[in-house]
Amino acid sequence: MSIPKNTMRNTTSTSGKMNRQEGSPLYRQVADVLRLQIQQGQFNPREPMPTHRELVTKFDVSPATIREALRTLTKEGLIVGEQGRGTFVRQAAASDASESEQASFQRVGLVMPLGVGSFFAGMVEVIEDAVESRGSRVVLINNREDADLEMLRVRDLVGEGVDGLLWMCPEKKSNARFFRQIVMQMPVVAIDRTLDADDELVSLVEADNYGGMYQMVQHMVSQGRRHIALVKKPVNVSSVVRRGRGYEMALRDAGIEPRAEWIFESRSRDDQRCVERILESDCSFDAIVCETDDVGLGVIYALHERGVRVPDDIAVSGFNDSVYASPLMTSVGWDVEQMGSRAANLLMDQIEKQRSGQGYERARISIPTHVVPRASTVGKTEKNASQRGNEATVPVGLTFQSRS
Repeated sequence: MSIPKNTMRNTTSTSGKMNRQEGSPLYRQVADVLRLQIQQGQFNPREPMPTHRELVTKFDVSPATIREALRTLTKEGLIVGEQGRGTFVRQAAASDASESEQASFQRVGLVMPLGVGSFFAGMVEVIEDAVESRGSRVVLINNREDADLEMLRVRDLVGEGVDGLLWMCPEKKSNARFFRQIVMQMPVVAIDRTLDADDELVSLVEADNYGGMYQMVQHMVSQGRRHIALVKKPVNVSSVVRRGRGYEMALRDAGIEPRAEWIFESRSRDDQRCVERILESDCSFDAIVCETDDVGLGVIYALHERGVRVPDDIAVSGFNDSVYASPLMTSVGWDVEQMGSRAANLLMDQIEKQRSGQGYERARISIPTHVVPRASTVGKTEKNASQRGNEATVPVGLTFQSRS
């Protein structure tokens, strides 16, 4: 970890007694003492440092002086403050605090969900290649869509030392306060989503979620559909919010007034009840656009089990063009590898500017989206009443099995 050479002065001892006759500001003397104690390993990185009140008493200075001293050490990357827990020594700083000013950790964190069938897993190698081509390496953290687990793993990663983070936050629960603390310490580039749709605090590389859903609704309208329901997950990350906005605007531009009762939430493995609500509503829907592919596939199965023909009776679409979509479901796709490459290079640009003492602006990069038409909205169906009886008609080439 780099330590500015002009801060390493022998104006104080580790006893905590300040030299008030010396010309150096008191906050700088305090910072010098704490820095030396960090280098000597006097603080356990996994335990909080003394509180502000304890440091005020120890050094016999004002709270403002302590705050400024800790702010100095934070800027140097030696310590990190965590809301509600205290101030901690970064683990790498404890053992590596005397490196030259130009030194860095030469690694970045990649935090994302990597479950079975994860749509974004394909960008990992692209990110690794982009980061390694610029002299760093990637440390991969699987947050498993679990905010509590994510906070523990990111805290350890930051404590060990990284130059920046590529971060795809969990959908279900917000780590907003913790996230903002990290953003204040190092460059962070969010991938695909942020905790707040209008968050300007962090750089973001995302699919054109608004435009993608707008295009999907246009596609449904072009197929003669006018009563179009939206099925969404009960989360408020930016990608989901923007898809909802795109849905509403596309309806308006098609001369269809959006209605709150046309929007349905589907929780995990809740597709059956969601479809029941859709079919029991006062509106006879002829299309359903879903905000993710897994939800879309669940909706198709639930409709099939109720004898509803897809797409004859109701057209259904997903979003992400993932493994869940092919070969049946119409979806919205984009270049995932381009997303990973752009995010990695943006982060490395910001890290290099920070190393050279330059500032950098937060950036927003949108990856173009496109509709991938398939049988769930435009496919032909096979009808053989004598053989099928009352069974639902399904697109050619797909065999449904009951999901028990």
